[in-house]
Amino acid sequence: MRFAGFRPAALKYLRALAKHNERAWFEVHRPEYEQEVLGPMREFVDEIDDRLARVAPENCGDARR
Repeated sequence: MRFAGFRPAALKYLRALAKHNERAWFEVHRPEYEQEVLGPMREFVDEIDDRLARVAPENCGDARR
C-alpha cells in the first residue's frame, strides 16, 4: 500500500491526546491511534524506505520500530 497521507482524523486524535495525555485515555482510544496514526506512519516509513534503498541503502528504516 502506498502512503496517501494522514487523514484529518489523525490530527484530531493527536490534538485530543495532547489534552488527555494519560494512559487510561490512550487505552480507550488505542484503536483510533492504530488506524489513524500508526497504520499511516508505517506506510510512510515503508515508502521512504523503498525510496532510500535506491540512493542510500544504509539509511533504510524498519516500520516495526
